[in-house]
Amino acid sequence: MVLAILKLLIKNLHILNTALVGIKIDSEYFGNVPTRNYEIKGLIVKVPSNYNPETHTYTSDFWDGSFKLAWTNNPAWVFYDLVTNTRYGMGKRLQDFNIDKWQLYAIGRYCDELVPDGFGGTEPRMTCNIWITDQRKAYDLVNDICSIFRAMPVWNGQALTAIQDRKADPVWTYTNANTIGGFTRQRSARKARHNTIQVEYIDASDFYEKKIESVSDDLLVARYGLNVKKITAFGCTSRGQAYRTGRWILETEKLETETVTFTVGQEGVMHLPYDVIEVADSQFAGVNVGGRILAVNNTKVTLDRSIEIDDNSYLSYVSAKGITENVKIVSFDKQNNIATVAKNLNGTPELTVWALSTKRITTGLYRAISIKENDNADGKTYTITALQHVPEKEEIVINGTHFDPKPQTVYGDVTGADINYNGSRLTLNGTVNGSFNVLSSNSITNYTV
Repeated sequence: MVLAILKLLIKNLHILNTALVGIKIDSEYFGNVPTRNYEIKGLIVKVPSNYNPETHTYTSDFWDGSFKLAWTNNPAWVFYDLVTNTRYGMGKRLQDFNIDKWQLYAIGRYCDELVPDGFGGTEPRMTCNIWITDQRKAYDLVNDICSIFRAMPVWNGQALTAIQDRKADPVWTYTNANTIGGFTRQRSARKARHNTIQVEYIDASDFYEKKIESVSDDLLVARYGLNVKKITAFGCTSRGQAYRTGRWILETEKLETETVTFTVGQEGVMHLPYDVIEVADSQFAGVNVGGRILAVNNTKVTLDRSIEIDDNSYLSYVSAKGITENVKIVSFDKQNNIATVAKNLNGTPELTVWALSTKRITTGLYRAISIKENDNADGKTYTITALQHVPEKEEIVINGTHFDPKPQTVYGDVTGADINYNGSRLTLNGTVNGSFNVLSSNSITNYTV
């Protein structure tokens, strides 16, 4: 009598979307199942066809837009995978053509650039090493991924793109001639400028333990006292990257302290939020640094107002291509307001805006953080709020380079200075541009400026 028949099948089976590992141990040496830790690379995702993710190099400077499957820790392509994958990402709502892959390619190459790691070697500028085990809101996760490469996700009306905080050329110029009511400026409060940044990260060189990297400006700490900001570097497993993250925040709060707000007409749609713009405010500068071009005849450019130039003066203007370009000024005829420049500018649109930069003074660069549409009785206007942009801070963070900023105003500028030192006292005699008001008082004998 047969009660049962057992059939044993030996096959190689796999479980979809699951990584399994098997290990045999001798119970003679282990009383219980030991704790195991595994270092894994992670998902296979789409990367550019000309990219080697293992070495962070590219086989050519040109990309045809096609992809291949490979593992990568480049945050730009981790971002691309999360927004296009249909199983665990946003792929059911966004298609491949809804993603600005060309902008991500530029960001990806920026992330792969080798920078000093702080220990005498080099490493990629930014990497992403994360293990996501919990379901999260798409908006929060996308912003966390973008924070790795200092970017903001933006829907530009046609595709999802990312605008990165990095050195960039201005895409448009604003002066008193193409704004309504001029510019309003505000500065950040001193208490909002932290002088110590504590960055929490996972240290891959120490069994992925949590570590704190502290970055501080000792001079500011000594002057104003400790003002600490604590952050978590998402996806960071490198001490060098954690330091650069903290240093970037420190220098940003230290150098980019000014916000400018102004209203314009239809020119407000000439760029996107987070694009870099050039601001030439003659009222703030104290001299003419911006206006409109009245006529162009080869290298002769007629301006709408007089300017003061030196041997290193440049005129920026919006060309027929709709981009901001620069040209050196050779001479200027004050009687006719005609500037002679170093190249032929025929074809430049009539009444396009111009801005001036000299040895003494320069225009300001700002990043447009918001563009608000206004409905007025006399037509649509746009209110733009922009934050000061200092492109030199990248060299400061990476190489510790020192820069002396060029002023945007002549007020407070000392001219004709004569410096004398007698061994114990330093005396500076000169002319200070600008003015100040004081309340009359018989008890005041001197002022310190």
